[in-house]
Amino acid sequence: MNKIAVIIISLILAMAVGLGGACTVPASEPKPFPPPEGYSSWDEYHEETSPTLIPPPAPVQPAPEEPSPPEPETPSETSADTSGHVYTDGAVECGGDGEPIVLVNNLNATDPTYAELVAFIVRDTTNTNDYIKGGPDGYVCADFAEVVHNNAEAAGIRAAWVTLIFEGDDEGHALNAFETTDKGLVYIDCTGKLKKTWISFGEGSGSYLPELHLTPLTQLLYGKPIPDSAKLTEWDTVAYIEVGKEYGKVGINEAKSLEYNFYLEYTQKWQNYEDMLEDYNREVERYNQEISGKVYVEGSSELARIEAWEAELDRQEQMLDRLEKELGYYFYELQDTSGIVKDVHINW
Repeated sequence: MNKIAVIIISLILAMAVGLGGACTVPASEPKPFPPPEGYSSWDEYHEETSPTLIPPPAPVQPAPEEPSPPEPETPSETSADTSGHVYTDGAVECGGDGEPIVLVNNLNATDPTYAELVAFIVRDTTNTNDYIKGGPDGYVCADFAEVVHNNAEAAGIRAAWVTLIFEGDDEGHALNAFETTDKGLVYIDCTGKLKKTWISFGEGSGSYLPELHLTPLTQLLYGKPIPDSAKLTEWDTVAYIEVGKEYGKVGINEAKSLEYNFYLEYTQKWQNYEDMLEDYNREVERYNQEISGKVYVEGSSELARIEAWEAELDRQEQMLDRLEKELGYYFYELQDTSGIVKDVHINW
């Protein structure tokens, strides 16, 4: 070992002993490290090369909640299940025999035009069935509406079964509705005439009492027979329904409008017709009494009076004929109900 090496080692050992003892060796100043080439100082270097601090992303706000879908509208109180049964206020609707009404829908059925609807109703013969009130053979408005509905659907015409509730009447009434493509919603009532009513004797026994039907008004008062063509559509009617107003019906061939005011005007015309008819019949009776057993001299004032009277009766008869053609042969009056509509339930 040469002399220089011995001196260096001695210095290193002395420094080590000094760090652990009481005496202090002054620290030497470190030699500064030169900044990289192109920079005059380390501060300049750090200033240019320090990474750009990117602020942390803003907290993600939760997406606004979708508004709750609106509550579905309360369905009609009249509805049907897959069995075809009809329910009103939770109770199944039944026919006159106590059996549930069963509606058979056709998925391919479509809405008709008004002309197509009328043509179907005229062809359909449900209106010729007898209304039988009560007993084992019961057949009431609910049954008529059921048959018309099912016949229409089978013919490819979409139909509804309708329940009417009247003020002061717990039984209500059933009919049909159709959504026509040109005239909108049309109510049809084909309920036929009452034939007989069941009279109960208790303990399941009873008997039917036939109804004594009055001759239709025109035949009763005017004396003219009703043509077969009119009989084919007897009880086929367009129904006029507005809540709070009287339920009305007009023969399907005479229903020139679907507006409720038409029904009111039609009813008034029938009242006028009845009054005119009664006046005419009384006048005819007086005329017949006047000329009975008498002979009038040609050219006399008496004959002229009788001829003028006869001409006036002919004029009144022609007027009655015109009204009869306009009004039809039947006026459908309501029975056993106030006729004031309280509520309407439509089941498609």
